[in-house]
Amino acid sequence: MEMETEDKVIRLGDGSGDSVTLEPTYQNRADQTVWDFVGSLYRRWRLIAAVTGVVALLSVAIALLLPKWYAAEARVLQPEGGALSLLSGIDASLGGLGGLLGGSSGEYSRYLTILTSRSLMERMVDEFDLIRVYDIDDESEAPVFEAIDMLAENVEFEVNPEFLFLAVRAYDQEPERAADMANYLVAALNEEHARLSSQNARQTRVFIEQRLGRAQADLDSVRIAMQAFQEEHGVVELESQARAFMESMAQLRGDVAQLDVRYQTLAQQYGPDNPQVLAAREALRAARGQISSALGGRDALLPVSMQELPALSRRYAELMQDQLIQAQIIEAIYPIYEQSLFQEQNEAVAVQVVDEAVPPVLASRPSRKAIVIVATFSAFLLVVLYVLAHAWWRRNYNGLALKLQHALREQSRSV
Repeated sequence: MEMETEDKVIRLGDGSGDSVTLEPTYQNRADQTVWDFVGSLYRRWRLIAAVTGVVALLSVAIALLLPKWYAAEARVLQPEGGALSLLSGIDASLGGLGGLLGGSSGEYSRYLTILTSRSLMERMVDEFDLIRVYDIDDESEAPVFEAIDMLAENVEFEVNPEFLFLAVRAYDQEPERAADMANYLVAALNEEHARLSSQNARQTRVFIEQRLGRAQADLDSVRIAMQAFQEEHGVVELESQARAFMESMAQLRGDVAQLDVRYQTLAQQYGPDNPQVLAAREALRAARGQISSALGGRDALLPVSMQELPALSRRYAELMQDQLIQAQIIEAIYPIYEQSLFQEQNEAVAVQVVDEAVPPVLASRPSRKAIVIVATFSAFLLVVLYVLAHAWWRRNYNGLALKLQHALREQSRSV
């Protein structure tokens, strides 16, 4: 009977030369491997416990030695009206068309841009002497920029999506300084926002003022052109004059019709040489002359000929339209101009402070509990992996060596 445990093969024989080979099933091999690993862990439990305990104690000591960092938080809200009230007023005055220009989706992106700007970070470094606080080496080539980078890691800005407030958070090893830094950021935000808003309002006011001046100049030009048109053609209000002229022409044509009937009747009764017939013919001729004179533009009511009337009407309509358009532009722009003057003179407030930052009592970082738990668990996992890897190596070392020797012999034979 022969057994080869390394190859997991068992050969049984009765001495006659015949043998039966039995190979264990996959389930048996897996169970045996698991129990071998469990046994290895059990045999080395003292090592596992010792390493895990030492690392746990060291992590506790390191966590206690790490400096405490305190977080001070200020909460602010966007004021009612906002800094884009002028644009909102324009949108309101435009009605439905204002929606095409887009509305304000909130000022917090603008605030975050100000709070994270390099200029504000530099002011913070100078105000709180952060080069000394962060213990930056004097021999550093760019101590200010290193302090700004460290400051950027020690400030947080978070917009709450549910209640829409902005949290300004500052971290420092001294609670009082952390609170002062958070409050300084809020004050600097208001100051910088007021400066930018005043500058934007001034630029807006200048633009609107120029547009208003151009509209007033255009209106004056149209009025001068209208006056020249009226003086040249003797027309004050073409529409009303033309209406009165047409009514007068209708009256004249009615008179001509009556005079023509009277003349024809008298001529049939008394003959063409009768004085009454001659007087009726003269009256009819005079009435027709009045119509011809009026159509030729010699009537005081409408001193233009009927042939010129379409072109004059078109020119008059164009001048009147330009006058109405420029007047409407001025009417629409002037309230916006007044509002821009008010906004330029009014000091803009960026945010309303709900909670000022106060010196915190408890440290926010580092999380000592998390450090100890993570370090202890990591040490336990690593030492377990080491024990299992060592056990596997010991069990398979001989087999791997034999396979390597066999591979080398096969290679040498092939050569």
